[in-house]
Amino acid sequence: MTTLRFRRLAAGLALAAIGSMGTGCLGAATVAGAGYLVARELGPDRSQRALVREELEEVWFVAELLMDERAEASVDVLESPRRLVGRIDGATVEVTVERVGPEQTSVSILAQRVLARADAELAGDLLDALLARLAERNPGR
Repeated sequence: MTTLRFRRLAAGLALAAIGSMGTGCLGAATVAGAGYLVARELGPDRSQRALVREELEEVWFVAELLMDERAEASVDVLESPRRLVGRIDGATVEVTVERVGPEQTSVSILAQRVLARADAELAGDLLDALLARLAERNPGR
């Protein structure tokens, strides 16, 4: 495992320069980046899941930036499978990014508080932010 802290400066400069879905209830996209969204659902574990039209590397880069900005401390990074784990607003947040097909990537965000059920609202806010970032990075899409 490595941490994202050493990547913060390079990732911030890059952002400034560039300016397996399970069954569940699919929701309509109401966030920026709706053109990227293929499907969105609340998983049985109260995770927020999305299938987006974007390459794995782009989604992974944006997920790293988001977790690095919002996490209370360093973020654990696992490269295979691609998973980020950190603490945000007192919850342990796990972001998993997986390639589904050509230019299709699934994102799952699970936020859990100690001795409490999963926090679907926090996970949903993070997924909204990730989708909005994807739209900002490629506005013509």
